Amino acid sequence: MPPTGTRGRFAPFVLGTGLLALAAAAGLFAAGAAVADEDARGFAATAGIALALGAPLRRVGRAGLEPTRREALLTVLALWLLAPVVGSIPYATSASMTPLNALFESMSGFTATGATAIVDFEAVPASVFLWCAFAQWVGGIGILVLFIAVFPQLAIAGRRVFHTEMPGPTQDRLTPRLRQTAGIVLGVYVALTVVCGVAYLLARMPLFDAVAHALTTVAAAGFSPSARSFEAYHPAVDWVAIVFMTLATQSTTGYASVDYDQWPDAARALLVALMAIGGSAGSAAGGVKVARWLIVAQHTGREVRRALHPRAVLPIRVGDRVIGEDVLRAVAAFITLYTALVVFGTLVLALTGEDLITAFTASAATVGNVGPGLGVVGPMASYAELHPLARALLIFNMYAGRLEIVTVFVIATPSWWRIPRTLRGGRRGAPDPGRAPAPAALGS
Repeated sequence: MPPTGTRGRFAPFVLGTGLLALAAAAGLFAAGAAVADEDARGFAATAGIALALGAPLRRVGRAGLEPTRREALLTVLALWLLAPVVGSIPYATSASMTPLNALFESMSGFTATGATAIVDFEAVPASVFLWCAFAQWVGGIGILVLFIAVFPQLAIAGRRVFHTEMPGPTQDRLTPRLRQTAGIVLGVYVALTVVCGVAYLLARMPLFDAVAHALTTVAAAGFSPSARSFEAYHPAVDWVAIVFMTLATQSTTGYASVDYDQWPDAARALLVALMAIGGSAGSAAGGVKVARWLIVAQHTGREVRRALHPRAVLPIRVGDRVIGEDVLRAVAAFITLYTALVVFGTLVLALTGEDLITAFTASAATVGNVGPGLGVVGPMASYAELHPLARALLIFNMYAGRLEIVTVFVIATPSWWRIPRTLRGGRRGAPDPGRAPAPAALGS
């Protein structure tokens, strides 16, 4: 049993640590903006608010104990919400965006979606563009993966949080030690970013643009400080982007070298299909993920064969691994919620007056963390033209999509709101339905 008074202290520690890290980053951006003679008020305000919230949270928190399942989920949900909310301030002040558009831009950044509500790119300071690229880079690696790799005190207690936050269905670990695994992932991510930036420079992209694009390419995010995306650069830049989007384990990055919304319907339909397939499990890419589609295909094939051989034992394999029923249930739940969210978003956007193509692709692109869609939200357009209700829903879509959807909808279950017996004054040592299982049950 954990010592008395330690239950519920992990989430404040992680949230406080995250906010303090955000405060430090915003402080550096404030200094940079001031040196560049740009408006630094938004970054300074972000740093101040993040510091004021983060310091007391970290002070009352404690990182040394394995969190309960409920606390791990709460940590993930809260941090991915707090970071975009506090990080939206520079967009509202320095870029003069409305609060809703600023939150949309910030959520798009931290979820590595790449959708934008910016209309006049010429009016946005360079520091804000770089802030957006930085947010996407952090969101791509995963906020909590980054913290676990950097802060040693989180490695002991962060196992459940790490697997809750990592995108895609995956059970493999690169090494037996969590912090070492997170460190390897972060090291590869940083190395790819640096090499990508150098490659962009060699392809004759300007220095600022090379830095910003390197951050958003490796994150599979796709935001560009150029209003025309990659159409504005030398063709060699496209090849650099192709290589590094592939190395980020395929794509859903959202760059555009041409206005593909003008292409024939068959070509646009192919892009939408690829958007739904998404990237590889565990990557920063969006969409359903290739691994899930492989599992669905295998399961469908098994059920077809079972119609002829109802007593046959037909295991589902992906590669050399046998897929268990628990994974099948998780994949089925994910795809069901994914589809429902896309359909619901399409319906709401259509009711706000958008055409069906715009409504469907905007909903699918935000749930899948892809970025641009078709129609009003095409590659050379902006989400700012959508109805405020539509933009608010799409903010939720991006949030849910980055957290693999199921994690978000846990809070809609009645059991989430039940107070554990230990907090109601139940018998000390009584089972807690929200408590994480012993390490052996977690595959450690």
